[in-house]
Amino acid sequence: MKKSNIRYFIVLFNFLCAVFCPVISYGNIYEFEVKQGDTLSNIIREVGISATDAANAISAMQDIYNPGKIRVGDKIKISYSTLKTEGETNKILVGIDFSPSKLEKVYVRRADEDSFYAKKVEVPTAKRLVKASAQIESTLFGATKKSGIPFDIGNEFVKKYSYDVDFQRDLRKGNTLDVLYEEVVTPTGDVVGSGEILYANLELNDQSYPIYRFRTLDGSYGYYNEDGESIEKSFLRTPIDGARITSGFGKRRHPILGYNKMHKGLDFGAPQGTPIYAAGSGVVTKIGRNGGYGNYIQIRHGNGYSTAYAHLKGFKRGLKKGGNVKQGQIIGYVGTTGRSTGPHLHYEVLKHDRQINPLSIKTVAVNKLEGVQLGIYSQHVKMVKREVSKVDASNKVAVLEIN
Repeated sequence: MKKSNIRYFIVLFNFLCAVFCPVISYGNIYEFEVKQGDTLSNIIREVGISATDAANAISAMQDIYNPGKIRVGDKIKISYSTLKTEGETNKILVGIDFSPSKLEKVYVRRADEDSFYAKKVEVPTAKRLVKASAQIESTLFGATKKSGIPFDIGNEFVKKYSYDVDFQRDLRKGNTLDVLYEEVVTPTGDVVGSGEILYANLELNDQSYPIYRFRTLDGSYGYYNEDGESIEKSFLRTPIDGARITSGFGKRRHPILGYNKMHKGLDFGAPQGTPIYAAGSGVVTKIGRNGGYGNYIQIRHGNGYSTAYAHLKGFKRGLKKGGNVKQGQIIGYVGTTGRSTGPHLHYEVLKHDRQINPLSIKTVAVNKLEGVQLGIYSQHVKMVKREVSKVDASNKVAVLEIN
């Protein structure tokens, strides 16, 4: 065949294909932000996809995720190809991508002519270190919020220091705090949570109170001061976060009865529903209504000590007489039941069933590192100090690990 004939054949073939053969165009993407009243079916149909493709894709997705849970503001990506044949253009659904949360992604992909498959993928996360500092102006939580410290880290900070610090009585304007903690991030840099506090320091009246997270030889983690003493004590200083003492231990004029009467505990003023924590580990010996005390819990600890909590709104679900509780565990919520003028916690400490002033108790550390373990801990403290000194406040450090 002559070359001129070959060229003629090729030109003719291309012409005929352009008229009669299907032409597929790939790589079309439609991105949509969900608005009020939108459904996934409507979004897919808006692109121009057939009702059959839309129904089949949604059916596949339902095996792993309920499409009805899409929320206003969610971003959905529709991928499709175009098929041109005999003068008509059809849009063929190729896939759907969206993220129900920062920690997961949902994919739908075409399997064959009439079916789709769906897959949910967990987004990998990493931990990085963050060092932050705050100065007290009025409240600790106000200071941590202003400094960008996450609420859960601020809350954990309070719990760690509650063994030694009464945050209502001991804090002063100008006191400072530092904290080195883990931040959980996605590969795109989105912060999705907080990890552990690795180091913290509280400056109170020109004195420093640093604590360090440390793994002991038995594999358990705890927090210790620089001398290797556990921060956990026999009792918490206060069984409630951020509350003020509204009435102390001793003789007082009773606000309801109107005459002088011995007040055998401490009253902490706090909003109704504020969590109340067990001041120490022990066994619940009383729980329920108790006359003027209202809703009442008593916990027996070691060495003849008990603690009592009165006027509660309610009890933590699952708590019962004879049950064990751990120090710092939520046991109930502030209320105003019984003989009470407003929401508060009445807190008592009993020694051999006789009330004593809770502020008179000298708490002791429940554990102290010794020997080889203390030596390892000392090296750990030096390493953490070096790490802290490298980082300016609020500066992110390198990724630690992939979860």
